[in-house]
Amino acid sequence: MLSDWVCFSTASVPRAFASAYPGRTSEGLIDAFLLTNVLGCLAVTDVVARFGLRRCVVASSVMMTTGCWLRCGLGIFPAACDFLGVRRRRRRRRRRHPRDDPAYGDNGDSPISKYVASILEYERSSDGLPLFGLPPYPFVLAGTVLVGLAQPFFQCTPPLLSATWFASDERATSSAVALNFNQVGIAAALVVGGRMVDNGGGGVGGDGDAGISSSRRDDDDDDDGRYRVDDHGDGVRRGDRAAGGGNDDDDDDDDDGLARYFALVAVLSAFLCAGTCRYFRDSPPVPPSASEAGKAAGSSSRGAMPFHVSVRGFFGKRGFGRPLAAFVFSIAITNVVGAFIEEVMERGGVTDRRAIAWAGCGFEMAIVLGGVILGRYVDRTKEYKSVTMWCIALSLIFVLPLGLTQHRLGQEPKLLVASLFLLGFFVGPVQPINAELAVDVTFPGDETAVESVQQFSGNLVSAMLVPVAGRAAKLDYQLLPSVPLLASDIRGDVIFMMALAIATLCYYRSFDAPLRRSMADGH
Repeated sequence: MLSDWVCFSTASVPRAFASAYPGRTSEGLIDAFLLTNVLGCLAVTDVVARFGLRRCVVASSVMMTTGCWLRCGLGIFPAACDFLGVRRRRRRRRRRHPRDDPAYGDNGDSPISKYVASILEYERSSDGLPLFGLPPYPFVLAGTVLVGLAQPFFQCTPPLLSATWFASDERATSSAVALNFNQVGIAAALVVGGRMVDNGGGGVGGDGDAGISSSRRDDDDDDDGRYRVDDHGDGVRRGDRAAGGGNDDDDDDDDDGLARYFALVAVLSAFLCAGTCRYFRDSPPVPPSASEAGKAAGSSSRGAMPFHVSVRGFFGKRGFGRPLAAFVFSIAITNVVGAFIEEVMERGGVTDRRAIAWAGCGFEMAIVLGGVILGRYVDRTKEYKSVTMWCIALSLIFVLPLGLTQHRLGQEPKLLVASLFLLGFFVGPVQPINAELAVDVTFPGDETAVESVQQFSGNLVSAMLVPVAGRAAKLDYQLLPSVPLLASDIRGDVIFMMALAIATLCYYRSFDAPLRRSMADGH
């Protein structure tokens, strides 16, 4: 959860981030995270096989915490002072921020010397407390890369943890919780980030900083909601701060909010790291299932295979390609919808920034809920194929209202939000269910290697499909324009997602492979 929170931590506050780091974007930081994540997926299997699961998870937890504190810098001090009740008296004039100092420029000095110089030269308030701010961008980037490298050790190991710790009728549920709980981190990034950084106090989406996507920011000044009212009752034009025409105190508040936001994530990571070091164990004293006991006995004499050898073996086994395709479909749909959630909601009549943020949060939580409920059903019945096909078919239905407008009815926000939640409920569980199915058909293969292949493929395909969907979203097709009762229009991105669902459904329906692990457990 926390690693994905870090990944999308600035997605809800793109303007505040761009204001704090001129010339840098939230999207660029997210891209850096995803790139290192994809590369890490290629190494996680061999590293876990060599050093053991506990050592790798603990080391990754420490790495993630280090990255979070690099992103936080010394911004923890003002947050701690506020928490302890030590208040700083703000001066009316604008204080000098380190990013405005030549030490932050390209003068040949190292980032560390620049940061130290900015701390030493930073103006002190009248009560003597140092006004430490955000770290320079190289620190934020380095911290993000560290968290991106650590994430695969949490993201690719849930099937291994499920097999090691849970009985055969609990694995799909446990994998669903572990794999889909990253959606809670994304939801937290959308809601918590906006609330903490939002200067206007309006919560998530109170102004332009708190939207989910920056794709349509530049057009917002021309619509009816071009003005907001600040805490003093004065009208403030959206985008003034980003353009440099806003109040300097507002810029300071944004910087303070961003620093406190990063500090909160850093503190949470420290607590989770301590808990991981204290309580995480490799395996229980007794294997939870017959298949796991037999695999443990066989692996002790056979030894672990290198990742590239495992991958060749997976694709050589009948049935591995279908669950891989379903996994890629699920992660691609959730990423496309999440990336363009603001445009999707606005085209359906939901324009309030706070409502958009909470709709995105509801979509992510529906993914988690669906994974738990449907995962539990699959645990009891082992109906991997039928549940997956029903989920893909229902996803095909519920994705349609996200881009279809019936001219006679007009915009239907309630239908749009309901469809969004139901889409998340049915498309999200496809990932953990097919992660378990892939492990089942490749038994006694390495569970971590199976999930590494799926995560690598899903993230790589998503990275290629999201830009395609973005271009398709600009296309609008008229349906039955000569029939007033049925005249509609549909967006290109929804057609793209529907085509992806149909292709996956047609390919998946031919799945017919033995469930080797289930047979070993006597099912």
